[in-house]
Amino acid sequence: MRRPSLPTAVAAWLVTGPVGHLAAGVADWVELAARLGWARLRAHPEHDGRSSSR
Repeated sequence: MRRPSLPTAVAAWLVTGPVGHLAAGVADWVELAARLGWARLRAHPEHDGRSSSR
């Protein structure tokens, strides 16, 4: 079995290592913020006909 070249091994390590984990974490936080924003928009009294209690 052949070993991958050094640039290929480093690229694979970056994608599956620290950079990949950082990118996945950022994507998770962006999705969470988007879902929270959408839920707040849908629950806003102007959008669902309920009166405001604030």
